[in-house]
Amino acid sequence: MAGIVRFRRYRPLLLLAVITVVVFIHFTSFKDTSTAFSVDRLKSHTGWDSSRETGLDQKPVGEQKPEPPPVVPIPPIEKPSPKSRTRQAATKSKALEPSKNTVNASVSPKSTAKEVATPAVPSVKHHDHSAETTKAITAAGGDRWVRSPEHFPVPSESIISLPTPHPEGIPQIQASFGVESEAKRKVRLERLEAVKDAFKRSWSGYKKYAWGHDELMPVSKYFKDPFGGWGATLVDSLDTLWIMGMENEFMEAIDEVAKIDFTTTPMASIPVFETVIRYLGGLIAAYDVSGAKHEILLTKAIELGDMIYGAFDTPNRMPVLHWGFRPRQTALEVRADIRSVSAELGSLTVEFTRLAQITGNNTYYDAVQRITNALEESQNDSKLPGMWPMIIDASGCKVVRRKSQPGSGALAVPPLKDSTYTANKPKDEKTSEILVVEKEKEKRAEKDMMTATAKESQIRAKTPEASATCLPQGLTNPSYQREEKFTLGGMADSLYEYLIKEYILLGGKSQYKKMYEAVVEVAKEHLFFRPYTAEAPDVLLTGNVYVSSGVKPRFDGDTGHLSCFVGGMLALGAKALNRDADLKLAAKITEGCVWAYGAFPTGIMPEWFKVARCNKTTECQFNTELYHDMLVPFNLRPTGLLTVEPYPRRAPVEAPKTLAQIAHDIIEAEGLPSGFTMIGDRRYILRPEAIESVFIMYRVSADSKWQDKGWKMFQSIVRATQTEVAFSSIADVTRARGDPQFFQLDSQESFFNAETLKYFYLLFSDPEIISLDEYVLNTEAHPLARPKKSA
Repeated sequence: MAGIVRFRRYRPLLLLAVITVVVFIHFTSFKDTSTAFSVDRLKSHTGWDSSRETGLDQKPVGEQKPEPPPVVPIPPIEKPSPKSRTRQAATKSKALEPSKNTVNASVSPKSTAKEVATPAVPSVKHHDHSAETTKAITAAGGDRWVRSPEHFPVPSESIISLPTPHPEGIPQIQASFGVESEAKRKVRLERLEAVKDAFKRSWSGYKKYAWGHDELMPVSKYFKDPFGGWGATLVDSLDTLWIMGMENEFMEAIDEVAKIDFTTTPMASIPVFETVIRYLGGLIAAYDVSGAKHEILLTKAIELGDMIYGAFDTPNRMPVLHWGFRPRQTALEVRADIRSVSAELGSLTVEFTRLAQITGNNTYYDAVQRITNALEESQNDSKLPGMWPMIIDASGCKVVRRKSQPGSGALAVPPLKDSTYTANKPKDEKTSEILVVEKEKEKRAEKDMMTATAKESQIRAKTPEASATCLPQGLTNPSYQREEKFTLGGMADSLYEYLIKEYILLGGKSQYKKMYEAVVEVAKEHLFFRPYTAEAPDVLLTGNVYVSSGVKPRFDGDTGHLSCFVGGMLALGAKALNRDADLKLAAKITEGCVWAYGAFPTGIMPEWFKVARCNKTTECQFNTELYHDMLVPFNLRPTGLLTVEPYPRRAPVEAPKTLAQIAHDIIEAEGLPSGFTMIGDRRYILRPEAIESVFIMYRVSADSKWQDKGWKMFQSIVRATQTEVAFSSIADVTRARGDPQFFQLDSQESFFNAETLKYFYLLFSDPEIISLDEYVLNTEAHPLARPKKSA
């Protein structure tokens, strides 16, 4: 009896213990360590910036990425010998290992300690990083990148070799500078020192508060790691340190670079484009400008290049642009994205080409040349022949579905990624529809799925044809996208820039010349326009064109900071290809960006905006009424005056405002300068594109007026962005410092050191420093040495 009483006394505790154990087992059983996670919220060099991570209530409107398409199951790729896939891949990949070259540098000893066996994977999965979660993966032994056999290796005999360069075939790009007067020299050196002081301030703040991390938060004096946590600002600043003569700081930075472990990151996947332009470009450029004396820089570049090379391991060798490199991720066969950003796809060439030139390893060049070949094949197949749409389907798979025969039963469809299920279920004898079963009906849907799968197996036993087939295709417009956007701005910009730069770096390869010239002719006809303003400046800006099948192209005057590289691009092309007329266009587009800087109270242009378009490029007589007509949107236009008197007992009806009154209210509320019709994103995030074109125009013309324009821009930037320790993005260029609504965003992108301050410095330096006849600057302003002319 005493035992029973004692048992009853402790029964609640025992019950609680049992429940705890059951709950623990339940939750741990659902833990899936192989789940693919998404990238942290990243700044894209082509439109997205990490300052949005600040958690501000204010959310500026910027150029948005397209909505993800419906989930489309892509069929598996049929391979000739599936049973021996792993062994064949291992054999073929031996001839393709990128790090086998004249330099003994690959991955760190930790990552080469043991190989990871590649498990057999039944089908190729479409890489859809948009469906991944934002949870970061903690770095551990199994999360480190290791070299493993490729799924889709390129046979050694098919590797594309570097062409023989003929740099003597490219005309002189940089102008010949005359003797400088002592007065001009004094002013130039004073400006040069001011720019160097600004860089020292930025570098000091980074070193004190964010050393070894990606970026400094210059207001809160903290750091953030949106680019792998490998020290983006550190690597991005290396060549700037050397160019500015800060050799002690350069050597200190190299010591820190030697500690970077590119085989691991707390991020779930890395943005390939950003990693290539910032890290790989930064390492190679620092190696080049410092005279190829610091072997560790090349060692790290090869280590990183070898790792990123795995992103090209897809059926059509088009890269996965947000790539997970952990063994459990690389064990899966994947395709390139069906909505690849064209700038990210086409802006890997100069970095990998230069790495191939230095090391003599053609596999680096082969990887990016295949992208160029695919772009060339598709250049005239778009809705605007000669240019590529902003979003490209790079999967290489055209899905063709076989309709199920009447009475053949339902074909199972894989579960969607949001845990709902789909199944074909007959509705009546003539029609059928897709029934989506919500989460709360999951058990029933699971039962239906098992039944459908059993029926499918019976069908496939009788008919070997699959319900969907993958037909090979080149680069194309995503099937879900009915209207294509063509632009030289964000998310497309550096694709076009790299055509002429790769041409120069390769010493003149006609393929790039033809592609570049085709783009320029289309842009002249459809994209360049003169702004319609009261000042009537003789300048040009670049807009966008939207094209749908069977419809006349629709022009859009959206433009912004990212489009300002076009002036510099045209100037390089004009000199390298003897296109003299393009040099005038380059000057007008660069002047357009300088004009936009001066139009705002801060002296800085916003991230993106809209300007009224003059229908003539030679003469634009401003008419206020016409401007108001272009400014006021349809939904705000006044209605006709009332013809019937209101009922006497009701309140008087207010007469509608005139078009001029509505336009005046919009201009006042939005702070619009003359000619502007909208400011879509008011921020300035320390971007370099405008000063980039000013610098190039100075170097190709030797006209000091560009130095004066650049100096005004520099003063405006320093005045608005300087903080106690460095420089910060600002929220609204229409609010100057001292305005109650002036606000800094606590973000200093790594490209401020790599590009913005470097271009200002080179604008006032001796022209022989980083001559355009000796270097090609990548889209992050990293100078890559051009092949030497033969003696």
